[in-house]
Amino acid sequence: MGASPEQLEREIERTRAELAHTIGAIERKVSPARIKARLSPARIAREHKPLLVAAGGGIAALMTLLVVRRARRR
Repeated sequence: MGASPEQLEREIERTRAELAHTIGAIERKVSPARIKARLSPARIAREHKPLLVAAGGGIAALMTLLVVRRARRR
């Protein structure tokens, strides 16, 4: 047998509340402030320090090589 109108209304309200909660959680996750905080240069540097140090060392070595080669040509 089908549900009574009152039961359907309670279920609809419960579903609305769950959806509101889910939408709120999604809004918090994709808020501009949170995204900005995740992409801040300080955070990126802190989380990827070894990679940045290695990349900087590689760039320095390449630049040194280019300067030495150019100096030898003269």
